Amino acid sequence: MRTLVFFLLFSALEAQTVSSEEIRVETRSRPGALAGTPFLVDDEFRGLLGDSILLSEGKHELAFKGQYNYWFQVYLDVAQNEIKILKNDVHRYSSCIDSRVDLHSVQEWPLPELTRAGQGRAAEWRIVLPDPVYVSKPGPEGGCREESSLGRMKELGSVVLNFSSTPSGASIYVNGKERGKTDSRLVVPFFDSDKKILITIRNKGYVNCTRVIPLPASGEHRVDCPLIAASQPARRKP
Repeated sequence: MRTLVFFLLFSALEAQTVSSEEIRVETRSRPGALAGTPFLVDDEFRGLLGDSILLSEGKHELAFKGQYNYWFQVYLDVAQNEIKILKNDVHRYSSCIDSRVDLHSVQEWPLPELTRAGQGRAAEWRIVLPDPVYVSKPGPEGGCREESSLGRMKELGSVVLNFSSTPSGASIYVNGKERGKTDSRLVVPFFDSDKKILITIRNKGYVNCTRVIPLPASGEHRVDCPLIAASQPARRKP
């Protein structure tokens, strides 16, 4: 069975360093149903499968978007250089109307495997996620449409974001949507239901950079991300 492999490594940064309570999670995949899929951490977009991210101590939900509007979830507990898998789960994206959804069900998605190489802060964790096995049943073809809430939301304002990264040319994601490359300037609207603007900067071979703009906000904001190579050794704050 094809598998998705996560290498969990200890990391460093703030932009360049992190606290001892954070670890670097480097995700890797082999070709399969979930390869390259978007994923969320605690309901917030953090990148695509294959990216490296920072993960703080505590309990976290990692959710991966699969075929036929399924989400595959893994619940982790990160504490004192230890990582535990609490459980895994599968559910369908509730706001998508698709007659094909009931024609494809997940027959099997076993609990991921967790292994560790090394000890203490030098430890490397590996989570192996098996590909889901779908079962298809004959039936009518259909299409998926997501119910848009934009018509029900009231725009409250906008902010100007000036993006830069080192190196430049990184992909900019605003609230999970790709909006261009660094270095650039964007006008981003926000609505009455928004509490913040979540920014993710991605560049192949580097740890993803995440920034948050609390709302309401106005004027111009600088978003600067000195990116760290995923292979760079960890440098921690004292």
